Amino acid sequence: MTNLYDYSTADRSSFDLVPAKTQAPAIFAVRAGDQGTPENAFSVTRSGLYQLTLEATITEGEYAKRKIFHRITVGAAPGTQLTEGQEKGINIGKQFLRSLLEAGRGFAPTDESPQAIEARKMSSIFELDGLEAWIEVGIEVDKTGQYGDKNTIRRILPAKASERAAGAPASAPVAAPRTPARSAAPAAPAKRGW
Repeated sequence: MTNLYDYSTADRSSFDLVPAKTQAPAIFAVRAGDQGTPENAFSVTRSGLYQLTLEATITEGEYAKRKIFHRITVGAAPGTQLTEGQEKGINIGKQFLRSLLEAGRGFAPTDESPQAIEARKMSSIFELDGLEAWIEVGIEVDKTGQYGDKNTIRRILPAKASERAAGAPASAPVAAPRTPARSAAPAAPAKRGW
């Protein structure tokens, strides 16, 4: 009998993790979430928290084309009672998104001009699609021993650091919103947790 599916010669090597503290430019994309969440962009935890999964693809250097998946908590379903720890986690997620918007749109964290304030706002979470920024890579240790350690984004480098490294102009215009290639989302809840 002929084996139609013979994988005995498949390469068994796996990618090593990108070393911690590696700095590299990356382009971001929003991963699809659960149906019924705002814009179908979020996954919902058992405790009612909204989590956003971002895919960052390194665009240059030794680790070009490597993907890093980064999950952040950004809010909660209406009526969810939040613990102090959950509120802290949501705030960390908001800080991450602010840093990404600032760096991706070319504004320093200290810039309080009307343009910078506007650049920190989005009318759709999918405005993050295609945003480019410099990242510092981290490693998340698997404490359970089930899945193995994985790369994560340790931080977004501020716009000035990004511009120095990439040679970008000092003040980039705010990127126009990108239309997501997703199915139409159901109406969002009247009250959002972020």
